[in-house]
Amino acid sequence: MRALAVISVLLFHLNDQWLPGGFVGVDLFFVISGYVVTRSIIGKNWSSAKEFFTTFLARRIARIYPALVVCLFVVTITVALLVPRAWLNDTSYKAAAAAFMGLSNFVLVYFTDGYFSERSEYNPFTHTWSLGIEEQFYVLFALLWWFSRNNRYVFWLTLIGSTILSVVSSALLTQNEPAMAYYLLPSRWWELAVGAGLAHVHAKYSGPSHHSNAWSSLLLATGLFLIGFSLIHTDAASFPFPDALMVVFGGLLCIHGTFFLKAGDFAFGLSSRPMIAVGKISYSLYLWHWPVIVIFKWTVGLETTAHYLLCAGLIVVLSCASYFLIEKPMRDRLTLTFTPVRLIQRGILVTGLGSVFAVLMYFIQPILSLSVTADTQAWYSRPSSHQKDWLHRSDKPVIYALGDSHAGILGVALQELEKKLGVESKIITESGCPIASLRILPTPHCQQFIENVIPELIQRFRPGDVVILVSLRTQRISNHWGLIPNAVEKNQPSLNTLNTTRQHAERIIDQLLNAGFKVILSAPLPMFAAPAYRCSDSFNRFNPVCKPGLEIPQRQALQWRETAMKQIELIKATHTTLTIWDPFFDICPGNFCKAVDGEPLFFDGDHLTGAGNRRIVPSLIKAVTD
Repeated sequence: MRALAVISVLLFHLNDQWLPGGFVGVDLFFVISGYVVTRSIIGKNWSSAKEFFTTFLARRIARIYPALVVCLFVVTITVALLVPRAWLNDTSYKAAAAAFMGLSNFVLVYFTDGYFSERSEYNPFTHTWSLGIEEQFYVLFALLWWFSRNNRYVFWLTLIGSTILSVVSSALLTQNEPAMAYYLLPSRWWELAVGAGLAHVHAKYSGPSHHSNAWSSLLLATGLFLIGFSLIHTDAASFPFPDALMVVFGGLLCIHGTFFLKAGDFAFGLSSRPMIAVGKISYSLYLWHWPVIVIFKWTVGLETTAHYLLCAGLIVVLSCASYFLIEKPMRDRLTLTFTPVRLIQRGILVTGLGSVFAVLMYFIQPILSLSVTADTQAWYSRPSSHQKDWLHRSDKPVIYALGDSHAGILGVALQELEKKLGVESKIITESGCPIASLRILPTPHCQQFIENVIPELIQRFRPGDVVILVSLRTQRISNHWGLIPNAVEKNQPSLNTLNTTRQHAERIIDQLLNAGFKVILSAPLPMFAAPAYRCSDSFNRFNPVCKPGLEIPQRQALQWRETAMKQIELIKATHTTLTIWDPFFDICPGNFCKAVDGEPLFFDGDHLTGAGNRRIVPSLIKAVTD
């Protein structure tokens, strides 16, 4: 059954079209884990609470941590060497540091966009969330079992009550907080708890003769059918509740059926040598499969048959090495070498050092990196030093860059202005919230951001202050993970929408102009179909994401911004004191616009690098001082 679970997860992660519900293999693991860990503690005589808890935790550490720690160390180093730092993987090191301590599921809830989001797909430590769930369950379940071990009514009341609460939590969170539902223990407790409950039921049987062979086979067949149906038809939007119910119930039926099968009975292939072999290395397979897949996505890509075969082969090799060299020998050696207390102490020490190591790797990554992006001065635009403190100012005139992430990456250019003009600069940005978009109206969240910021700016105005409205005013044609086909053609706003968005922008501009600010509206820059930071190294430039290239004809780039430029011209016609800043030709002076032109000008498809910032400084100074 472990083999069935890990093969399902592996196929789904290699290509989610092969087995659309393959991610439910993790839920099958949960049922098995709840069952197995409970069978390991019931029926034994424990002399004291100390003996029970130290022995229990020491065995879990010996079972889980040797292979996990080695995997985390190796993958963290590999990520530092090969994966450029960017928005798409900005939670990787946080997740790695937390994974050493069994807490990565909390990091993934608060710093990503959910299990099925792109940032999760490109984080090589995403899969450790399930290990965090299991480790947290083990600790709480051990407490529950110990304090209710002598009263089965209290035990069952507590177990059933907590299971019901967990199911209710899962149902509510799936609808309202899907990331929390997926990653956190309260909505997953029931999946492990039902396995634990079944283990207690089985503990009273002395052997496999209680049920007939035909009945056991029917239970197993029914369980396998339910699991198979889940693997094909599970809907991510209804997960973990109610769609996890089917795979969990199927797992219980399989365990119950196989428990009563006699040796040699037909088990639908689950007792075959290949399945048993895969089951034995299933933990190592789970540990290594996801990091290998993610590293492939970051480097050579994972789309061709050759890449799939190479990736699968590397996963098997690393998993076998992990099982035979680390997992299996260390599991026995640690429990024989150390007392439970000392093993726990060393486990805590190693996990703490591992977390410190992951944090350290984040800071030294530019030194270790084999990527050209290690040249941080060229590739990254550091934000203004006043970005987080824009409400406070000195007596100098202030240049505010206000907008979405395109304002946020102007740090280098603004610092140059500070040096040359003797001013102060502030960046006020909210990701995904363009100011004066000219093509879409702000979301409620973004509108609230605007309504909070504009009055604060006006209140702090002093003569000489400048506001630069910087946002993406065109339809994005690519993102960090690939081209968006026909994006511009598909997303042309209607005339009514254009009129509405222009009026919205004019209201913002009017407020700022009337307050006395010099207002500068930025014109759109070129856009590119591939992310330069992922396509400029020898080990990633042939990745399929790079196929659209890092060049575009100037006439095409100008055509893509035509709608926005017409909007800007209409606004300028009625706001003569408004300044239009158009750095397009600073970046693209020739017949072809290049994301990398002797130096990197664009980081991804539409955000400037540090070097790109320096290219636009002269025209920005002119816009500010004219």
